[in-house]
Amino acid sequence: MSLVHFNLSDMDMLVQFYSLSRLLYSHDINYAEQTNSLDTKSFLSGYFTLDNGLVNARGVLYRSELMQDGNFIFFIGHFEAKTLTIGIDFLEQFKTMFQSQYKDAILMGPMNGSTWNNYRLASGNVEYLFQNDIVNPVFYSAVFEKVGFRIQSIYYTQMQTSFDIDLEIPEGYKIAYKLKEEWVELLPEICEITMEAFALAPLFTRIEFSEFNEKYLRMLAVLDTALMPLVYNELNDLVGYGVAYLSALDNSMTAKTIARKRSMRYAGVGRILSNEMMQLAKQYAVDKLYHAFMHQQNHSKVLSQKYGAQNVKQYLLYQL
Repeated sequence: MSLVHFNLSDMDMLVQFYSLSRLLYSHDINYAEQTNSLDTKSFLSGYFTLDNGLVNARGVLYRSELMQDGNFIFFIGHFEAKTLTIGIDFLEQFKTMFQSQYKDAILMGPMNGSTWNNYRLASGNVEYLFQNDIVNPVFYSAVFEKVGFRIQSIYYTQMQTSFDIDLEIPEGYKIAYKLKEEWVELLPEICEITMEAFALAPLFTRIEFSEFNEKYLRMLAVLDTALMPLVYNELNDLVGYGVAYLSALDNSMTAKTIARKRSMRYAGVGRILSNEMMQLAKQYAVDKLYHAFMHQQNHSKVLSQKYGAQNVKQYLLYQL
């Protein structure tokens, strides 16, 4: 089976490309469509292999502006395969293609264009824990490792079940909640806080406000701002925010984002927001609070462990 190459103008091939996710995740069409969401801004080319005219493995090559050790980083995203053997065959061909065209470049993945989109793969526990969690066939990590990829980063979701924890909360700050229309007005500030908070995160890329605004408006359409605390200082400056949502799957809540201005790094704003997440968990009487997608070196991971949270799922990002 040879690689079939296509670009964004090849509509018939795009339909074929999309078909594999719709088959693999036919039990959850929303997740299938999420895995099919291409980043057209950094898309270079798409690839798949066929068996009797049907796509059995696929991937997209994305460019980035990131560098490591003086070499440009590229990403393989949207990887899917029907079986371990098929996945290895596809990724071996993808690897050969990449190394022949970009001799000194670095390939990482799975990464759907940037960290603003889906990236990483679930390893070990592939159960769907919360909305927007990452799920995939359990053999995907073996595919990458057998083709010669090494683990570049590990991420965790942790689960907290006890919310009666005393934290030392700094004084001089207040928590506020806003309506959706008020959140829309705050998005320029939210954008700047986000860019500051995650500027040092691995593989983070800064985006323009127009792109951030578009993403957040889509997100606000489905979120409840009663679960999105804002932290203000004594001067009434916005210095941090959090985003959480309740699960439609079980009696749980997911803390998606905790962010604060870089200048507030040691001021305790993270503790304020973490405490507020626990208060929300008690208010909504949930059984579990998930702290989602924390990098192995993320300070939030250490904080959540102090609150009794336990690792329940691991996600891997690979590098060739």
